[in-house]
Amino acid sequence: MHHARAQQVSWTPAVKGAGEKGRYSTKPVLESVSWSVCRKQKVGLIGPNGCGKSSQLLMLLEEIEPTGGRIIKHPQKMKIAYMQQEADLDNGKTAVEELQSVFGDRTLAEVDAAIDAASSNARLEEMDGLVEERSQIEKHVGEVEDLVLQLDLVSYRDTLVRELSGGWQMRVALGKIILSRPDLILLDEPTNHIDLETVEFMEAFLRAQDVAMVIVSHDRYFLNQVCNRIVEIADGESKTYFGNYVEYLEARDGSFYHQWKAYNLHRDRVLALKKKIKKLQQRFLMDVVAKKKQDLQRLLAKAPPKPEVKVVKNFRFPCSLKVASTEEEEPEDADDIWGSEAEPLTLLEVQDLSVSFPDKAQRVQLIQGGELCCVRGVSG
Repeated sequence: MHHARAQQVSWTPAVKGAGEKGRYSTKPVLESVSWSVCRKQKVGLIGPNGCGKSSQLLMLLEEIEPTGGRIIKHPQKMKIAYMQQEADLDNGKTAVEELQSVFGDRTLAEVDAAIDAASSNARLEEMDGLVEERSQIEKHVGEVEDLVLQLDLVSYRDTLVRELSGGWQMRVALGKIILSRPDLILLDEPTNHIDLETVEFMEAFLRAQDVAMVIVSHDRYFLNQVCNRIVEIADGESKTYFGNYVEYLEARDGSFYHQWKAYNLHRDRVLALKKKIKKLQQRFLMDVVAKKKQDLQRLLAKAPPKPEVKVVKNFRFPCSLKVASTEEEEPEDADDIWGSEAEPLTLLEVQDLSVSFPDKAQRVQLIQGGELCCVRGVSG
């Protein structure tokens, strides 16, 4: 079985200009990251910007080396396909020519001419090779024609790539990857800059492919529709969750899961109604279309808010506070603390407070049980 594994991978890139006085920065990005992908698994690699998601794809491609740990692939020379946001295509070819270019075949007309030449000169050994070559080309042509149907490219098969929209170009690029029969497909933000119809097509198309995938994407709905495993990268470390994105949320945060479930259900209803309207328009049932559009507007008006993770940045307590006593005098420098007219301060009770810092070696002072304690390496 084909599989790839990141085992205890660490990566500390040297970034010029990021350090003091333009020196090279050596801040670690990944620390002891471990995860794997096997056949039929579709892994969603998620995490904040700059956490090293795309870098791990490049490590699988052997374009960058980890500074610690190792990338294990079986077999070592497994075939890996990589698709970024922009489709890498030949603008001078038609859509079907681009798909056929995967095989590097001659045209049937060229092979037929060679067969006629060999036949007229009685070159029997050459004839055998040419007949076999023609049979192989016919097989490849059949595969391309089947894929043209799957990609819904029939109307654009003879259109030059440069005249196709970004969404149709992405379909051609995806088709080329499938025809190349890779052991592993790496997709880096595949849904950026393409229309909703193409995104929906890609969801169904990728889900149906019997090949391992690693997908980096911020489109959570897309991840939910395609992936059956989620690897979360946070604070340089990884954690693997089994299931799609909603199941990952359920495992990580029950309340957030219910919000996402409601959001996804509403989005599915909207998409289904839009498809129904489109079919009714094609049948020219305009009275029914008008009614369905009213239903769509009412549905859109009741859309639940899209759940988002709230991140608090630059949060700090004032450097010193004096709690107001029962005496009439006010806390010293209260105006400096709050920036408004001073009011008597009261004690607050805090429960379930966690604190995290980028530098885990920092010392953090906390109040616990009325005692001032010092904690090293706090994470939350």
